[in-house]
Amino acid sequence: SYSYTWNNPASSGAQKIVTPTTTTTYTVTVADQNGCTDTDQVIVTVNAKPNVVASADVAICVGSSTTISANANGGLAPYI
Repeated sequence: SYSYTWNNPASSGAQKIVTPTTTTTYTVTVADQNGCTDTDQVIVTVNAKPNVVASADVAICVGSSTTISANANGGLAPYI
């Protein structure tokens, strides 16, 4: 059996749920029953999310049409 120790913040277990707000490096150290250890890192890159602004609300009559639109910025263009 192995023991796992994470930093940032300190915790144990083979899995760790993280919710960083900026790019963060997590370091895990594993130890076996003989006390032998190894360490590795995981970098979680946090990307900026896009912002969107939709056109104003509109009321139309049955059978009519209108154009609606959206404008995006931030994140990583081109937007798909």
